[in-house]
Amino acid sequence: MDRKQKIWRMGEGNFSLPKIELPKTFFDVTLQDSTVYAQSILSKGGRPKPTSAYIKPKQDASSKAAADFTLTRLRFRLPNKLFVEGTFRASDEVKDMYSYIRSLLRDPKIPFTLFIAPPRKTLEESSKLSLAGVRLVPSAVINIAFSEDPAGADLLREDLRATIIEPAPTGTISTSKSNSTSSTPAPAQPSSITEVTTSTWPTPAVLALEKELATVDAEMDAAATAEMKAMVADKIDE
Repeated sequence: MDRKQKIWRMGEGNFSLPKIELPKTFFDVTLQDSTVYAQSILSKGGRPKPTSAYIKPKQDASSKAAADFTLTRLRFRLPNKLFVEGTFRASDEVKDMYSYIRSLLRDPKIPFTLFIAPPRKTLEESSKLSLAGVRLVPSAVINIAFSEDPAGADLLREDLRATIIEPAPTGTISTSKSNSTSSTPAPAQPSSITEVTTSTWPTPAVLALEKELATVDAEMDAAATAEMKAMVADKIDE
């Protein structure tokens, strides 16, 4: 089948986070995690829901939704910010992903394992489950763990290295779908706020409003003065 393969490298960008090396056990749910969760629920007056009652309905719902898809789009994460994306049938088995990755490697004998996270779950090549059966439908990100520490692009066949879509250099704007970029300068900004034209201020509408407000103020002052005089006259009559 046509996998609509795409290979690209993730760019650093201006908002990249520092790289943090996490141990393989980071995403494993520990007894301490379960204890903290239970204490958190109990502190709010609730009761921890049994795992089977809480998770199974969600699993059943996701399985029903996945049944509507016959294809899935998988994204494989390689070292050095390299990604490979391809389309698979939902009925394909886990071993088909291993065969696909091996077909891309310069040395197909390099040992590796596929896993998803969090929580970390290794996808065993010997598994007879389909991609839908391991919940990789309609899309998923698959991590690749090599026994050694290879250098990303060097893993791939030589003919595939030329197809890698590299990120645009920082400070440039891509002008097409290809890898070509062009540096586009930012629009010039005023050197100070005094460069903004002020000859039209205040506008005629503002002047008219100010005149109207002045008239209202004068009328209110006159009315208040007249009312005060009337109150003084009443006091004198008394």
